[in-house]
Amino acid sequence: MQTINIWHQLHIHRHKAIILLLLMLGAIGTVQAQTQNPNFRQVNLPNYDNKMLHFGFYVGGHQSSFRLRYNEDFTTFDSLHSIIIDKSPGVSIGFLANFHLFQYLDVRPMFKVAFYEYDLTFNYTDPEQRPDFKPVEAAMVELPIMFRYRSMRRRNFGMYLVGGVTPSLQVGGRPDDDKDPNFVHTHNENLAVEYGFGLDIYYPLFKFSPEIRISHGLRNMIKPGINDYSAGIDRLNTHSVSLYLLVQ
Repeated sequence: MQTINIWHQLHIHRHKAIILLLLMLGAIGTVQAQTQNPNFRQVNLPNYDNKMLHFGFYVGGHQSSFRLRYNEDFTTFDSLHSIIIDKSPGVSIGFLANFHLFQYLDVRPMFKVAFYEYDLTFNYTDPEQRPDFKPVEAAMVELPIMFRYRSMRRRNFGMYLVGGVTPSLQVGGRPDDDKDPNFVHTHNENLAVEYGFGLDIYYPLFKFSPEIRISHGLRNMIKPGINDYSAGIDRLNTHSVSLYLLVQ
């Protein structure tokens, strides 16, 4: 039986752990600082959650990558050793409408423009065989439909869970010519399931909500048979971890 090296696993995921720790410490620091603020000794926007509709905007940063599955043809390649998935940062900006459905349940139709980069590293048995590969860059228009279940408000703070689906359409980022040999060619449309959590902070004039969300693409994005890059790939699915800052 193979022994699991715990320290090795922690080393692999150390960047994720550090980011999550910093976000948690930042949220705790924000709450502590605001509770000492005189403006937070009284309840701000006391009737905010009783209104049926709110509008807002948000900005976000994300780290995106592909999830890859090889096909049977990959084992027949003599020169190609492996395909490594690289993570890349990106940004997004959008608008939202929040509809109050029940006491603690809301639905949020959203609109955003997001910029992604998906990078793959093709490793060959011959170190000198390095392809002139171009990362998959995509500017996407996305229409998330998110349900939000929030906790009971505690003075000027509240937690919530969020989840839903996000259809998206690529509007730019790469040429439409499928004959380009230096691309992994992908489809322009995608559908993803998203889930996460956030913190509501009520200020005297608006509500601010930092939110962490994880996205898993459902569609197989690979276009098979275009060139040698896609020959050994059975599935490519998108994956991202995002931090959003929402103002309503």
